[in-house]
Amino acid sequence: MQRTVRNTTTNKVVIGELGRMYDSSPWVNCLDSNGDVKTSEQTYVDAYYLERAIEVRVESRKRHLQDTDWYIDREVDIANSYPAAIQTKRNDARAEINTIEALTTLAAVEAYSEGYS
Repeated sequence: MQRTVRNTTTNKVVIGELGRMYDSSPWVNCLDSNGDVKTSEQTYVDAYYLERAIEVRVESRKRHLQDTDWYIDREVDIANSYPAAIQTKRNDARAEINTIEALTTLAAVEAYSEGYS
């Protein structure tokens, strides 16, 4: 469910997931579409959970890349030894890292698994 939040100081309006507003500007004197006050503390807590969720998912994909780096080293010594499946999985991991880092709602981030295999 989406809600609209208006910052009464800047009169800026943002639409986001219920309970998971994320914006780089500070939230001071915010009212949501129901007229409820949204405190800056809660917004920063939501932002922390979002950043942490992104970090966990990105790190698991980076670990996969590190764990498969040896295939690249082996390819230097033995031509054509880099399996296509590994190359595809590494490319997928890089693409997912870029996608996850661009997400701005916790629900969207949570659609990606924490682990990567």
